[in-house]
Parts: sequence; C-alpha cells; structure tokens
Amino acid sequence: MLLQYHPNHQDAHFLQGELSEIKENFIEASYHFRKTIDLNPTYPNAHYRLANIVLYQFEDETPQASELFEKAIELDPSNADAHYQYAVLQDEYFNQPTKAIEYYRETIELQPDHPYAAYDLAVLYQRMGMPEEAKAAYELAKKINPAVQTPQNDAIFVIKSNQEETPLVVQAPAPAIPAATSNELISALQEDIRRLEELIISNQTMLLATQQTMVNFLPHHAETNHLIEEVKEEQPEFIEPTSAVETPKVPGKIVVITGATAGIGKATADLFAANGYRLILTGRRSERLEDVKAEYESKYQAEVLIKTFDVRDPFSIDEMMNSLEENWQDIDILVNNAGLAKGLEPIHEGKLEDWETMIDTNIKGLLYMTRAVAPYMVKRRKGHIINISSTSGKEVYPNGAVYCATKTAVEALTKGMRLDLFKHNIRVSQVAPGAVEETEFSLVRFEGNTERAAQVYENFQPLRASDVAETIYYIATRPDHVNIQDVLMLSTQQASFNLIDRSGRPEQLVAT
Repeated sequence: MLLQYHPNHQDAHFLQGELSEIKENFIEASYHFRKTIDLNPTYPNAHYRLANIVLYQFEDETPQASELFEKAIELDPSNADAHYQYAVLQDEYFNQPTKAIEYYRETIELQPDHPYAAYDLAVLYQRMGMPEEAKAAYELAKKINPAVQTPQNDAIFVIKSNQEETPLVVQAPAPAIPAATSNELISALQEDIRRLEELIISNQTMLLATQQTMVNFLPHHAETNHLIEEVKEEQPEFIEPTSAVETPKVPGKIVVITGATAGIGKATADLFAANGYRLILTGRRSERLEDVKAEYESKYQAEVLIKTFDVRDPFSIDEMMNSLEENWQDIDILVNNAGLAKGLEPIHEGKLEDWETMIDTNIKGLLYMTRAVAPYMVKRRKGHIINISSTSGKEVYPNGAVYCATKTAVEALTKGMRLDLFKHNIRVSQVAPGAVEETEFSLVRFEGNTERAAQVYENFQPLRASDVAETIYYIATRPDHVNIQDVLMLSTQQASFNLIDRSGRPEQLVAT
C-alpha cells in the first residue's frame, strides 16, 4: 500500500489514522496521528483529532490531551469544540475555573449555538458564588438547548440565585454524542471516508483501480509509474512496525457484579462464569471472593478479578475503577445487585442506623457504582446496566417503609437511567423478585436470627437465587436492539408480600 512505498507521506498517515479511528482501533489511530504531527507539526486538525482519542480512550493521559487541545487552538483559533474540550478539562480536571470561564466564553463566541458551553458556564459560575452571571448563562443555555430547563435547574439558577450558597445537585444533560464525533467532526469524517475509498483497497478486484487513484496523492516524480507496475499483490492494511502499534487481543465480554459473595449475586456470577464471561466481582468479604475466584478459575477456566469494598464508599469505588488495567476497562454489563434490608419495625420504632444502612447501600451504592461505570459505556456507546430491585419497590407493606422506599427509588432510578442513557445506545434493565431463598436476605434483616429468618420461607416454595440469576442472564443476552426494562417475578405460591399460600412446598404436598 501507499505507506509501504512512502512511509513519510503525511496525508496517508492522517487518512489511515481516520480509518483506524472509524474502526475503533484507537492504538493504531493514535500512532498515525502522532506520525502525522511528527512529519508536519502544523498539519490541519491532527492535534485536535489526536487530543480526542487521548482524552476518551486513554484516561491516564488526560494532561497530554489538554496540551494537544491547547495546540489545536493555537493552530486553528476558530475550532469551537477544541475550546470547549479545553475548558472542560480546566474546569473538571485541573481545577482552573478562571481559565475554564475564559474558554467557555470563547466557545460561545465562536459557536453561539453550542449546545453545552453555556450550561457548563452557568454551573461553573454558580459553583464560584457568582449567581447573577450563573443566571445569565443559564438563560442563554435554555435558549440554545431547551433540554437543560428542568424544575431543579430553575430552582438553582433562578429562584435561589440571590442566596450566597446554593448546593449544586444537578449535572448538565450528557451530550448526545461524544465530542470526538461532533457535527464538525462527522462532516470531516464523511469527507475523509470518501477520500479513503479512493486511497485504500478493500478487496483484490479493486486493487488496480485503487493503486491508480493513489497516484493522485503522490508527489509527481519519475518512478511513480514504475512503482504501480511493481505492486501486483494485495498488501496488508497496516504495515508499520508491530512494536509501535500492536493491537491487543479482543477479550470476551466483561461483567461487573456487586454483592457477588452470596445469594443472587453469587448465582448470577456462576452463570456468567460458566458461559465464558470475564468477571469483576465485588463484595465486602475478601475470603469469600477469593474462594469464588478459585472456584471459577478451576471449574470454568474463567478470567476473574475480585475487588473488596463496600458500595457505600464512593472513594473505594473510584479507587477500584482507577486500578483497572486497560484490558479490563471496557465493561459490558453492570449488575447492581448489592442490597439489603435491616429490621422489620413500624416507622415510630425503627432504628436510625438501620435506615441509614439501607439508604446508603440500596440507593447510594447503586448510584455510586453506576456513576463510576456508566461513563466508560457512554464513551464506547455500548453497555448494559441491570439493577436488582424487589417487589417491595412496587408494593409497600407494613413495618417495611424504609426498605420499600429504597426499592421504590431503584424503580425510579432505573427509569431515569434509561431516559438519560438510551441515546448513548446503553440498555438499562431491572429485575424485581419476590421472596427468594438461598440468600442471606432474611438472615441480615433479622440480625442473624436463623429461626426467625427460616420462618419467612416456611411451608411454601419461594424463588431460588438461581431463578433470578437465569432471568438476569436472559436479559443480558438478548440482541443489542432489545432492551427488557422491567421483570417482576414471584413464586407461584406468592401473590403479594402478605398473600402467600403456605399449604406446603410441592414436594411436601406430594409426600402427603
């Protein structure tokens, strides 16, 4: 191909970088864009294209992405998206609000209808205690992108604009597409794809015609025709030294399961391990996690990472995500399983510590995990989040007000996540089981009282943990265009929380 005979052809490197980016081969794309810059430090758009890849595909190189965006702005002061990305980095990564404000404002000057810059500027002004500026920026943001106007935002930026301190609890709506695929970039890609179709062969029958087309991009010199005559066999697409651009082997799908040491979490992990998935299993009990890891590696030859932490601790979750090696970061499925119930007292007798434990685990823990994992899915436009709720999220029962409230919250969060993430091609699902044995649910609720826990499942056949696991697995393995949003499942002998046929388990009835 062209680069074989002209390894320093800057146009060919840039176009090969774009083709590799389209194919999501980001290591290869990065190599070619860097090579383009080495050959021509002022090559149009090269710094900007490389900056987007570095920012969104190599998160440990964020400072370099900032430098690349800064250089892109220097080379092309009219690039609004480069200004915006640089502003976001100054705001969120480097904690340089003054510089961030400068570049947000320049973004708006360059692109008055930029869908996110005005809102981000409003948020930053509000955080800096500048309510009037925040209000003005929010008013502009509403005109540009009506989707940012919500009752919560109105309350923060308008009604409370004169207060000295306003807790900021909202975030800007996620961009419909990553910055790396903005409208400007898409147009450029479309044009470059057209050029690539003229440059790069796709099969043997197109070879001679493509070779002739490539001549148009070569410097005119005497040996051009000679080169074409010599090229008779199809060449590999990428022929640079493999040490510089070796592509990692594509792994199997990665699933994260919280609360994987027992019950539904363990049963779900069993099923995914048996079917060849790579597992990241989390829980609070390290010895159990070690045992599960050893079991799966021996029984299924599965790849298993174990992470010991409490989902109530957001810092531990962030530490876990930051510790993942690159080949473990592309999480395909998140099963938010960790959850519990504590106590069964009426509201006027409930223990505050029990309430806090349930709220922190069932709601906040789910939120913390989702917030940590979802950005990786959004970046790849691929992923599935499955939340484990309960019939208690659909039916409130006496003495269970707080637990039911937490599971009702899971219902709402699942629906909200679906609304936020569907435009990023992310599936969001929920499973809401009734009574499930083979778990520690009742044992935890009654603080280790085995007799009282056993009475919950007395004289009827509840669901088994494996039943719920099979449902989770079924949801996760549907075709990509299918999203099963909610599954409510109960035992045949259970119609509601208090309406249970306790005439005996089927095997007991047969025996009598």
